Amino acid sequence: MKTSPLLRAESEATLSLETNYHRPFLPHSPKQALNRLFLSELANRYDSEKRQSRVLSQMAEAATCVHLKKLLRLHAWETEGQVMKLQCVFEALEEEVQETCSAVSMALLTEAERITEVFRADSPALNTALVYAAQKIEHDEMAVYGALREWAVLMSHKEAALILEQLLDEEKRTYQSLIKMARFHCNKEALNVFHAEDFYCDKYGHEFAKVRM
Repeated sequence: MKTSPLLRAESEATLSLETNYHRPFLPHSPKQALNRLFLSELANRYDSEKRQSRVLSQMAEAATCVHLKKLLRLHAWETEGQVMKLQCVFEALEEEVQETCSAVSMALLTEAERITEVFRADSPALNTALVYAAQKIEHDEMAVYGALREWAVLMSHKEAALILEQLLDEEKRTYQSLIKMARFHCNKEALNVFHAEDFYCDKYGHEFAKVRM
């Protein structure tokens, strides 16, 4: 039985996580401690973005909703640009580009990959499952880029902070697009209901499917 490349990477990432975080930090100053954490997470993010582009393309290929397929392909293309932006961050810091596996990112990418294998193309839940997996990936990215940006500001890495803020904004836009994709296309498709009379709205404008007995 063949092992998925992402599963192997996830195993390696777990080992890397145990090695990096169970080893005590012995810097000479608080700033050195933060800088070590900053560079470690930056290397994790760089590796994850490189892997993510391939997984997003795989998800786009599996999607049967034309709107979702277009969104995933667009983000896969955007992710390739994000890899180059992260290279610019390393350059701004005058550091060599590094990449290490993140156990969290690998788990999320592996889950997304499994969805493309487990759900049949004719499953009404396929597209909403893909959106859900993509949203989880975006949550992780927003958390990481948000932290990296704040750390860069604290350590006066102005150029790096600006690039990281751009990356954070891109992930936020993608996440909002995924919310709209789920709400107006894929979730309804999963229930096989598209007509206005099949839904009611609450005071916030959220739509709910009517339960038919």
